[in-house]
Amino acid sequence: MNVPMLIDGFTQKKECRTSLKSSSIGTGFLAGFGLAQFVVASAKAGAFFIVN
Repeated sequence: MNVPMLIDGFTQKKECRTSLKSSSIGTGFLAGFGLAQFVVASAKAGAFFIVN
């Protein structure tokens, strides 16, 4: 889920395009959603490991 954010930042840094607020918000949302999925899955696995 962080790949779109990396591509967005890399293309802006290399000056292939200008920054658009909508694309930054969209890629940031996707990255945040992906990170939240990872955190929840990790917490569930950790809780399962501790309980069992």
